[in-house]
Amino acid sequence: MFWAHYPRKTAKGAARAAFAKACSRADPSLIVTGAQQYAADPNLPPAQYVPHPATWLNGDRWEDGPLPARHTPAAADADDEHRWTMDER
Repeated sequence: MFWAHYPRKTAKGAARAAFAKACSRADPSLIVTGAQQYAADPNLPPAQYVPHPATWLNGDRWEDGPLPARHTPAAADADDEHRWTMDER
């Protein structure tokens, strides 16, 4: 179930071993739920920056909260506009 939900499908064998170890530290359903929440996070980074599943599991990342909001170009433009108007005062 973890593999079906985790957003990056890389190194399945390593993920399987890491999942088995993780299950000794936490209930498997908590891990799968954490993977589902991580995959559904609107601030999930582009695929190449999503940790490999074994890395995520070895770091007990199912215990992490939501990802921080990503910096978007629109937000950067608004910040620049604010700085521009503040400099004119």
